[in-house]
Amino acid sequence: MKNNDVHATHSINDNNYVLFDPIADPGTDLEAKASENIAATPPIEIHENKTFLYVKPPYFEFEDTKNVMNKLQETYNQKIMLLLIGYSGCGKTTHCVRFANKYPDFVTYYDDFSSFTASGLNVDIGEKFKQPLKQRRSEVFALKNALENCPHAMFIFDDVDAISPGVTLQKMENMRKIWLKTNIPMVFCGTTQLYYDLYKHAGGHFASMLTNLDEHEMSGMHKSDAMKYVDGLKESEHVCFTWDAKNAIVPMALNSRLGGIRSFTKIIGRAITRVRALYYTSPGHSIPDSARCFVPEIKPGQNYPGTKETYTLPITNDILQIDEHLIRYLLADYKIICKKGRIPATGELNE
Repeated sequence: MKNNDVHATHSINDNNYVLFDPIADPGTDLEAKASENIAATPPIEIHENKTFLYVKPPYFEFEDTKNVMNKLQETYNQKIMLLLIGYSGCGKTTHCVRFANKYPDFVTYYDDFSSFTASGLNVDIGEKFKQPLKQRRSEVFALKNALENCPHAMFIFDDVDAISPGVTLQKMENMRKIWLKTNIPMVFCGTTQLYYDLYKHAGGHFASMLTNLDEHEMSGMHKSDAMKYVDGLKESEHVCFTWDAKNAIVPMALNSRLGGIRSFTKIIGRAITRVRALYYTSPGHSIPDSARCFVPEIKPGQNYPGTKETYTLPITNDILQIDEHLIRYLLADYKIICKKGRIPATGELNE
């Protein structure tokens, strides 16, 4: 279906309205990267037979994000190998992608390191650098020769978690050999468990890996960071949180078992979308025509699985209030799972 009669200024892929991780780049497969403890959330909100795309909260830079970007820059400048670790949801992938997008001509980003075999990774890198290789582990030597002509290159390998001497460590060792000859900076990114597994298994033949790795751990938000982020939404998004609502949402940013920053910002995105939908559909208000999206044309014989009108809701002139009831509702709806098997009370996780 096409809305040819609507003066639409947005599309469904509008970069300002995506799955609501505030610091994810457009096109990031957030559902695939979601924590196993967090149910996948649909990218729309349906209210009064209207479909609203979730709002993407603004990016907020705090101490940990500044530190990791500085560390990535240092890794590039000093041409070192970096082990970047942190709990799932603390922002590792987001900042690696940000850095790669900042220098697209020099940084090669892999979001699926664990899916490659040792020889398969060599072949894939060879293809990217116009050096066709065969599926043989020995081709790492040919790859080193090819990469010597790329002095400004950098590799970022994400999803480096499953440690086994025959797979992950061999791939890392192959990259270390390339680094020794070419000095191409490299980043290996994974959860904190990667650190313990690496030091547990990387002995004997792989012991040299440990001596060459620099390390940096992301710690995520502090309570003051999360509070400042929520307070800053009043100016940037025209929404304010009651004190109880703030105390209900802030613990999520501080606790890795609740999903960390990723869950924290997703719930905020849902809350903003919900209060804007209520505002624009309330008596005395109306949804601006400019908020309507073009809906992709439906193939013959297929039915659109939702409502016919889709909107990207703009910032309201009035300051909208988000209360604890809405946050609690969204927490329960989002099926947050903690070790106690229930949604924590307001004061339980202010740690």
